Amino acid sequence: MKLKRMLACGLAIASLFCMTAAASAAAPKTAVQTQQDAKVAEAKKVAYMDVDNASEEMRTRILEARKTVINSESWVIDGMDATVQHSDGTETPVPHFSDLFPGWNYAEIMNPSVKAVRDEAALTGYDAQQAARIAEALKVAYIDLDTAPNEAWTNRILNARRTIIESEDWVADEFDAVVVHADGTETRLPHFSDLFPDWDLPVDETIAKAAADSKRADTGAQMRSQSKEVSCYLNYPDPDHFTWPFYQLVHNGSSLETEVLILPVGGTCNLGYTDMDTGVSFLQRSRLVEGDTMRLKTNSGIDYNFGVRASTFDVPGSAWFLVESKR
Repeated sequence: MKLKRMLACGLAIASLFCMTAAASAAAPKTAVQTQQDAKVAEAKKVAYMDVDNASEEMRTRILEARKTVINSESWVIDGMDATVQHSDGTETPVPHFSDLFPGWNYAEIMNPSVKAVRDEAALTGYDAQQAARIAEALKVAYIDLDTAPNEAWTNRILNARRTIIESEDWVADEFDAVVVHADGTETRLPHFSDLFPDWDLPVDETIAKAAADSKRADTGAQMRSQSKEVSCYLNYPDPDHFTWPFYQLVHNGSSLETEVLILPVGGTCNLGYTDMDTGVSFLQRSRLVEGDTMRLKTNSGIDYNFGVRASTFDVPGSAWFLVESKR
């Protein structure tokens, strides 16, 4: 989930994108590949503009264009070396990031929130700890899983990705979600693949097994509960696990809504929805205030075994929520 303040840029990002471009080039291009080539060509018209002297709106456009361009190339971060091994035993060295994109800052491009820092404000408390975790995670999160030398490295990459994923607000691709504010305005959540193309949704296997057992033991009671005010204690997120859901229900309707009723004085909350049968996180949104409603639009007629989880980045304490399964 997003932090208000993040570390400044200039991180030593150790990321690795080793794509077998030679193999794909030999085959005729598909319509999707042709569209992607056109997208990259358009991006290059903007990507090489001066980002330092650009307006805020133009800066965003340039960074998005640069993201498209760097994701279209094979490279390895400076300080590391990589090769592509071919079936005939030959190897092709992967160029370094700075050789292809001199002067570009990978962390700033791939996660623009990293640059959103007020230089005059010092990070303290949980924000400082979380910012440090994100800085470390960015060093390995974008390494290609296929290049991981062993299971330990695979787990390290996946854990780093989870840290990055949880620093953003998003909803799973097959759903739509909005925050309905007290004044009636709405803020739409971006889809997961828009922020993290080719990454998998985060999964907590432990919570999935425990919650699935609980569902089998008490399904009837959960299905009868369509609207309920629930209290929970907000704490800081656990860096190693999802926050345990404070409420679980079987939802079968057009939307699942969680309204923030009462928060600790001066505090905000983070909300997330978990599929309790699989452990997959479907949604997360940070820094909600009293009066905000998190609305997840769903397909009527399908049973979803949801868990609603909550945490805070600022003021721990008791909070109240209204959870409603809308028909």
